[in-house]
Amino acid sequence: MSAVQDTAFRLRYGRPRPAAHPSRCSVPNLPPVTLTTFRATLLAGQRVSLNWTTASERGNARFTIERSTDAIHFYPLGAVPGAGNAAEARHYAWEDGDPLPGLSYYRLQQTDFNGASEYSALATVARTGTDKAPIHLYPTASADGVFTLLGAPAGSRATLRTSLSRVVLRQELDSSAATTLDARALPGGVYVVQVESPEGRLLAVRRVVVDK
Repeated sequence: MSAVQDTAFRLRYGRPRPAAHPSRCSVPNLPPVTLTTFRATLLAGQRVSLNWTTASERGNARFTIERSTDAIHFYPLGAVPGAGNAAEARHYAWEDGDPLPGLSYYRLQQTDFNGASEYSALATVARTGTDKAPIHLYPTASADGVFTLLGAPAGSRATLRTSLSRVVLRQELDSSAATTLDARALPGGVYVVQVESPEGRLLAVRRVVVDK
């Protein structure tokens, strides 16, 4: 390139700049939310109180409360808005007004504003009655959705619920003799059978599988 051409090049495009070097300063990878406590408590009115505390939050959009009967398959129940950005402790509470019978597992799904999410450790609650009656339910898994209930007092009621606590079958029990629970119309999945006395006392909770 001639001197004239070089001068024209610099006037038009400016002097070449040296390549930028990456900064040697690193930024610590801080967690978006520091969760210090998460508890589930069964209240006197058969409701479950969920309470949790964060030490700090960064870009926290919300907490989603999830519940499960087997600690594997979880379903959302509700959501609580996060604080966004907070350097001080924050306390949260949410109540499950229609808890499942038996053992339930709860967890939190924390979601950032950018859509990234993380899960908390599990909190458990056991909601059972005296279960003194010799109640039997078999089989525990049925390919055709037919189950036999034996030993419940006359006048008791059997309720079949999904893992989301939705009632899909109610049946009055005429005697303590064998009673057939017909779930053939239901899709395959895990269900909870709840047996209550005529006075409404919880007698037994059983988990069954419609294996279609």
